[in-house]
Amino acid sequence: RATGLNIILENIIAHMFIFSWMGYFLPRLWERFQNPLYFLRTVFFVLLGIEVVQFLLRAGMFDVDDIIIDFFAPYV
Repeated sequence: RATGLNIILENIIAHMFIFSWMGYFLPRLWERFQNPLYFLRTVFFVLLGIEVVQFLLRAGMFDVDDIIIDFFAPYV
């Protein structure tokens, strides 16, 4: 039986799994991503772009909490 807490945890875990690759692969593949400010800015704009595309295509919802969760996923 799905409860509110289960849905929240499932959402967080799914987003962490989806975007954690950025924290591992980007700095190893391209040296410029080893700069923390460049990395943070790139991650933020990638995530913002995904949310805007979802909004424009009406394929999902524009959620600020998704951006926040996804922003921290590469650091896990």
